[in-house]
Amino acid sequence: MGHQYSNFPDAYTALRADWQSGAGWYTQFFGDFSDALLAWMSGDALGAIAALLGCVQDNMAMINVFNEFEGVDEYQSDILESIYWAAQGAEEYELTSVKICEAWMQDDFKDRALTIAFIDRMRQLIWDEPFSAIWAGLPETE
Repeated sequence: MGHQYSNFPDAYTALRADWQSGAGWYTQFFGDFSDALLAWMSGDALGAIAALLGCVQDNMAMINVFNEFEGVDEYQSDILESIYWAAQGAEEYELTSVKICEAWMQDDFKDRALTIAFIDRMRQLIWDEPFSAIWAGLPETE
């Protein structure tokens, strides 16, 4: 079987719809259970049984909805389809000091106080470590 969706937004929309449907049945279940308790406590055995039958129906509907998460195979599960399509086109990203500096410049050095605080803290951490002038030396010229 092939994929039932062709992109992440469609798969995720279906997943959210399933989840909201299941959550609705979950809420309905506890409402019916509450009704069953109130009926039983007021001496209405028939009303309590009817409300409990509602609980069973709500529970079955909830199970059917949540079974959709598993699906027949990985291509029919809304949750696995969402994960699959979210991973498609995801590119590796390498964060470098150059990219950090470029981001600061593009943002007009916003949050510079936070950056300085981190740098000052790093200075404190290495204060008592042995100093090596190799890394601080002038760059080699060829």
